[in-house]
Amino acid sequence: MISYETAKFLLELNGYVVINDVLSKQQVASLNRLIDDQCLPPPKTYHRFGSAPIGSGLLAWHQSFVDLLLHQSTQSLLEEFVDANPSLQCVYGIYQDRFQFVRPNQEHDLLYSTQQPLSYVDRSSGSDQNFSVVWSLTDSGPGIGGVFCFPGSHNTKEDEFPGLLITDQIRAAGEYSEHAVMLEATAGSVTLINHKLQLGLAEWHGPHQRRELVFDYTNISAMYAPRSITPPANVELTPNQRALFK
Repeated sequence: MISYETAKFLLELNGYVVINDVLSKQQVASLNRLIDDQCLPPPKTYHRFGSAPIGSGLLAWHQSFVDLLLHQSTQSLLEEFVDANPSLQCVYGIYQDRFQFVRPNQEHDLLYSTQQPLSYVDRSSGSDQNFSVVWSLTDSGPGIGGVFCFPGSHNTKEDEFPGLLITDQIRAAGEYSEHAVMLEATAGSVTLINHKLQLGLAEWHGPHQRRELVFDYTNISAMYAPRSITPPANVELTPNQRALFK
């Protein structure tokens, strides 16, 4: 696992960082079994599961999901880039079968399909700091599928380039653009992504189902959000974890 200093540098430079070997094979297998126990419908038309708000979503399924909140591998980075006391904005899982695209529910969704007309809308505004923590429960990356991005695009200054529309040439090339990088994340890794980073989603070619858990954090208190996540009642929360639900 890379050092905190290296992770911080890469996150600042590229707008994302992948930290490998965070979860053991046993932990990954256990989380996958817990998802299997939910008897989810096939991801044919809807590719999310365990979403919140409203409610607690997948956090209420088992203590193992709650233990991923403010994990030791991500807590210091969240405190550095989001806030010393971040808020949990939303949680959800993504699953995807072979040759499927994930289509977004909303324009500001983190992971969206390259089949849509892309403007690569900035999902952050003003001084808000919003980051996603993505836990990989199966392998993704070049030749498999998953998220691709344009490293450093989070540093674009809105006052100089308002809206920043991606060029037609890059839009047409998508994940195959020479400027795009496919994020390589093995099962058990965690990826931190700045919401200002411009990214897209490639078609899934993996022989296995894509499975990721996404936790969105913000420096804006949930009291200002239209909906907030309900703390799960059937699991144990540390004081720091409980503070996420403010």
